[in-house]
Amino acid sequence: MNRLSILQIAELSGAKLEAGEGNVSVAKVSTDSRTAKPGELFVALRGDNFDGHEFVAGAAKAGAAGAIVDLAWKGKVPKKFALLRAEDTLVAYQNLAANYR
Repeated sequence: MNRLSILQIAELSGAKLEAGEGNVSVAKVSTDSRTAKPGELFVALRGDNFDGHEFVAGAAKAGAAGAIVDLAWKGKVPKKFALLRAEDTLVAYQNLAANYR
């Protein structure tokens, strides 16, 4: 993946930047907080057996640049952590992938 800014990711995914810096560059997008690395974007997905929103703080602690979360998420993140809000994080993730291509 070529590097994209948080603002570009917001535009491609249909999410809205709520907090953090939009000019931060992201090299990779991850849906697994256990493998999140500095400079990556975490997407909090909901599944039958898990809710990625429970791991946003862990992704931030691991150095992720930001996360895409749903509109109702109320967790806390560091001040410079980019927070992108989407009505549906799966749809935002799919939009990002489709528009990136």
